[in-house]
Amino acid sequence: MNKRTKSFLLSILTLSFIFYSCSSFFNDLQKRKNQNLFNITIQETSNGTVTVAKSSGIKAGEEVILSVTATSGYELKTISVTNTQNKDVAVAAMEQGTSYKFTMPASDVTVGAAFDKTGPVDITEPGDLSGANGNTIYRVEHYQQDVDDTSSYTLYAIQKKKGDAGTETAASAKDYPGFTSLSFTQKKIAPDGSTVVEIYYNRKTITYTFDPNGGNWNGSTEPVTVSGLYGAVVNVPDNPDVYGFTFIGWDKINIQLFEVENQTITACWDADEYTSYTIKEYRQTVEGGDNYTLENEYEIMGTVNGFIPKTLHGFNCTNIEPLQIDSNGNGFINVYYDRKYYTVSFVTNGGNSIPDQQILYGTKLLTIPTPVKEGYTFYKWYYEPNCDNRFEYNKSITDNTILYAFWIYNSITYKFHETVEWLPAGTDGTLGPDDFLYVLFGDYPQSKINDKVTVDENKTLKMGDTDRTVYEGSDGYLYYKYSGTYYKIEPIKWCVIDGGENRISVLLAENILDISAYGQSSYESVYTYSLICYFLQDDFLPFAFSTSAQRLIKVTTIDSDTTNFDYDSQSYGHFDEFSEDKIYLLKSSDVLDGNLHQNDSRIRTYTGFSAGKRGGTSQGSVGWWWLRSSFEFDSRGAARISSTGNHGYSSITSDYGVVPALSIYLPPAN
Repeated sequence: MNKRTKSFLLSILTLSFIFYSCSSFFNDLQKRKNQNLFNITIQETSNGTVTVAKSSGIKAGEEVILSVTATSGYELKTISVTNTQNKDVAVAAMEQGTSYKFTMPASDVTVGAAFDKTGPVDITEPGDLSGANGNTIYRVEHYQQDVDDTSSYTLYAIQKKKGDAGTETAASAKDYPGFTSLSFTQKKIAPDGSTVVEIYYNRKTITYTFDPNGGNWNGSTEPVTVSGLYGAVVNVPDNPDVYGFTFIGWDKINIQLFEVENQTITACWDADEYTSYTIKEYRQTVEGGDNYTLENEYEIMGTVNGFIPKTLHGFNCTNIEPLQIDSNGNGFINVYYDRKYYTVSFVTNGGNSIPDQQILYGTKLLTIPTPVKEGYTFYKWYYEPNCDNRFEYNKSITDNTILYAFWIYNSITYKFHETVEWLPAGTDGTLGPDDFLYVLFGDYPQSKINDKVTVDENKTLKMGDTDRTVYEGSDGYLYYKYSGTYYKIEPIKWCVIDGGENRISVLLAENILDISAYGQSSYESVYTYSLICYFLQDDFLPFAFSTSAQRLIKVTTIDSDTTNFDYDSQSYGHFDEFSEDKIYLLKSSDVLDGNLHQNDSRIRTYTGFSAGKRGGTSQGSVGWWWLRSSFEFDSRGAARISSTGNHGYSSITSDYGVVPALSIYLPPAN
């Protein structure tokens, strides 16, 4: 043997050893992987069947359910489970004769069963022998067709009845599942009790339809139908096949015998590890019940066991249908989510008790309860105990909710100024008593409470069209609480600064009613988008005026009156953004060219409320207040009036006074 031959043989031996080692390794690995999974073998038996949902890959300690079906005319005699050492495994009956369970041991097991023929059943009822129809006994025998020999019949049941001798029997056929009774003839009752009426029953022909659910048999995707007599053995077709999916059984367990009339049996599938399939997400509609809409579709990859339904607020996953495969070989699962019920509770704050309501997620209250409380009028429901967040009656319920009742004290006598009230000619004001007229309209917190007045927070009211709470004082006025201090609700005094056309007049507040920055960012230097504009529309207007009072105020088209600097041309320009508002600020030209051209006519003083919000300022002292004109340059500024009445500009982030203006149709002064 030459060196080349020796080298070749040595290489072959080395490769063989490596191959053997790898094969041995993978075989050992597979054994270790499956060492805790065991199998069930069911012995063949006659006159009945035993089935199990899963016969392989079962873990030790897992509960196994055995389903037993006896052929008609037979019943289960014994059932046993033995391990590989031929020792019995404990079996417990769930339903005697039909359902049993055992715990899987750490070994394979064998299931055996034996069935015995049952004798005829005595189906005599108490009424059959009551004697009401005579004293002579006769028998009715019920025979069922044999499943293996259709020409023969087996006595299934005996019934004893009574009647008068010489009269006809009163036999009647029974309704046995899977059987159809044949015609029979009544007989004369013999005096010696020897009369027998025989009734025969033929087995029905049952059809099972096996639906491959997207799978196929050698390319055919059509369902397969199998027919046979009731109780006969079913010739179950071979397992269907489809690429990317694994057949895991049929959706009906007991299909070995024809025992359910004309049922469809559907193939069950699982996706392979690298197969994607679609999740179709159906959500229950607000109508509830079985009403669903397809809300979402998305793809996932892997086995169905790996699918975890979403956690959706307001919904519970209630049904995951088995995997289905469409005609194109694509898998999908329908997942159903039902709406949760949430509890709405009512805290009546001294009123009568109101029961909770169970509301389906996304729907509205079934009824809006109105509580009662002596000495008070119910106003509205609120989300918070302090009644600052009003519950909107048309809003859907999306979580457990507690609502709190707000009450209006019936004895509150303060009269709100919901219409314009002229003040007498010659009324003194900023612009003097001679040339200008003044009116009262709307209400707002102004003077700070004095030491002689006490406030009762049990006597409450809501101001204007907001959720702000005011309380009755011992002086008969209402008080608004801000930062722990009470401020008196008083009528707002306005100066008529422009008579206008068609009796549409411009009113300017006589005092600084509130405090606000013009804006907080460069974008808000434009009045239309400014913080102070939003404050006037969303805060001041609904607080100062009731809904009916707001209807009297004219909607005015407001220009932003903004000056900007064009860096390209190195020149100033002017542009406007427009809004339609009921409350607004004057612009620069209104005070420089109009009736307020003199400095002293522009001077405005703080109310107790605005002074309190300003901090360190006393009521009646003069202050700075904003106009709506603004400019955009390296810094952002807006026009304001100083405490001496001078016109100028300041940073938009400064906190200055708010002196609102509005347009309104004024009735004649008399």
